[in-house]
Amino acid sequence: MSLQELHLDLPARNAIDHGFLDHVEGAFAASNGGAVLLRGTEKAFCAGLNLKLLSELDASAMEAFLVRVDRFFRAVFEHPGPVVGCVEGHAIAGGCLLLQACDVRVATDRPEVRLGVNELALGACYPPNALAVLAARLPRRHVERVVLGARLFTPQEALALGLVDRLEADPLAAARAELEHLASHPPEAYAYTKRELRAGVLPDEATVARWHAEALPQWSSQALRDRIRAALGG
Repeated sequence: MSLQELHLDLPARNAIDHGFLDHVEGAFAASNGGAVLLRGTEKAFCAGLNLKLLSELDASAMEAFLVRVDRFFRAVFEHPGPVVGCVEGHAIAGGCLLLQACDVRVATDRPEVRLGVNELALGACYPPNALAVLAARLPRRHVERVVLGARLFTPQEALALGLVDRLEADPLAAARAELEHLASHPPEAYAYTKRELRAGVLPDEATVARWHAEALPQWSSQALRDRIRAALGG
């Protein structure tokens, strides 16, 4: 099985925007279903959605962007080959959601790093695929604390809550070893078993329709725009 290491060092601490999606989607496509190691930098694995972009989008563009983001999370989750996430810096909001779509989640043990999904504090409702992946990857007893609490956690706390699988002083070496191990399995068997294990996790059409009707309008509301501007310092 082919192995690909995708090292993200993009603007705004790897914030998710159209450029980020173009880059990562292209890399996954180029892997041809093979094994992928997804890493950021020591400053950030991914800082979440690009708030500056969100502050500039009208309702139609906001819908198109969020649908694309949610489709991207689903594609990573359903990628047939192994996907290992390597967190060397902060993994916040959409960045932490992206990490949950990986098969194995390895993080630094540096106590100053923060991980968590804090979208609710901004007044943003998770897109349906992203929320389903998050709920599936976390232990049931911790889901509401993590999602509804909307806090950021140290790596040690994140490990206890199930947001990561292991902590390492050298997360990159550990992530590479994890990927090599997973990639050593016959690819057809890995893809089939991964698909079957995840059957039924992603939302049905009714859930997606409910998000479009009830939650999506909140993303374009003036209240959310004001909170985004405040978060940006203006």
